[in-house]
Amino acid sequence: MKKSILKSYLNKRTDVYHLVDEPYLSKFEEKQGAFMLMRYYEFYCSYCKEHNEKIQPIDRFLLNANKKKIKIIQVCCPYCGRIEMLIEQKKMSEIKKRQYCTGCGKKSTAEYVFFQISSLIRMKEVHNAGFQVLSKNYDQKAMEIFKYDIMQTEIVELTCILEKILRDFYMDIAHIVYKTNQIEYIERLIEKSTNNDFMHFDKANNHYKKGLNINLQNKISIECKKNLIDLVNLRNIIIHNNGFIDERFMKTETFKRISYMINGDMIFIKDSDVEKYLGSVLELLMVIEEEFDRNFKEQMNTLIANYYFNMV
Repeated sequence: MKKSILKSYLNKRTDVYHLVDEPYLSKFEEKQGAFMLMRYYEFYCSYCKEHNEKIQPIDRFLLNANKKKIKIIQVCCPYCGRIEMLIEQKKMSEIKKRQYCTGCGKKSTAEYVFFQISSLIRMKEVHNAGFQVLSKNYDQKAMEIFKYDIMQTEIVELTCILEKILRDFYMDIAHIVYKTNQIEYIERLIEKSTNNDFMHFDKANNHYKKGLNINLQNKISIECKKNLIDLVNLRNIIIHNNGFIDERFMKTETFKRISYMINGDMIFIKDSDVEKYLGSVLELLMVIEEEFDRNFKEQMNTLIANYYFNMV
């Protein structure tokens, strides 16, 4: 099930390359649209003159653009801010295969997160195969210890993915909302002031609300939020207390929710538990990517129009 979710999610990427046609131009405000029409037509005419191509009138050069030999492609990278006009004489299917920015080389934050999650899934499959082999030579008690160790490594890996999702998408959306090209400086500033806040859902959500006006808590299920909190609390007890529960942990809501995992002062995590937490991380990922895509679509035309207006 997780693989099918990841596959459908990966196909839903934010575009860097946009075909300039009538529907694309209609998304600009009226004055912006008129200005951009002239800029695209000037670019188109200049290319046609240089390559001895017939120039179509301004009211027809974008008509059925996807079927035309000469296609104007607007580059707008949400990651590095690159904005550029291109002329392509290729089929749209070929252009769409170019799924990364040639300026910064980035495909998408979603793509990198996808590979991390895929790595975790492969890790789980290797672990399961290893358990089957080991079970032939070890008794049940020994197998419980093996699983105890392995499940902890999977929990720690999953929290690393959670932190990357929350931090990287925050930077991506901030870049769009604040229209800044000083992204490296802003990134260093945020890293210095937020420390490990993006590993904790509540703290991260506070940054999203104050900095981006996005309340992630209202967009995910209550169960998802609880699981994300429990995931990080489990990670902390694994890293900072070698996996043994203490009095401080026993006072948390997480302790009550995972009581079925506890034997003595040890936490025995099952594969089904990791699957549950992975499902919640995927739920959050879908929500954040949709917010990123929405912000980019809302801001993209203004970013493009302002860029070319400032060049005049």
